[in-house]
Amino acid sequence: MKQLALLLLLALMITGCVDRIPPLSPRRTNTEAHRQASSNQNCLSCHDVSGLRHHQPDDNCILCHKLTYGGIR
Repeated sequence: MKQLALLLLLALMITGCVDRIPPLSPRRTNTEAHRQASSNQNCLSCHDVSGLRHHQPDDNCILCHKLTYGGIR
């Protein structure tokens, strides 16, 4: 039973980003542009999401991609 629970937990962790769980999404580096980004339009002015899987132009970028503190300045 423990092995099954561990296997299910591992499967959830592996597919977490695909299922759009924000804690497992990639983080934005701590740059001036990322600190000032407050809407999708700010993000889409630099990033083209048309070729990315599971991304739509109307998605909330800020919700999934949190700012990493202490990164690049």
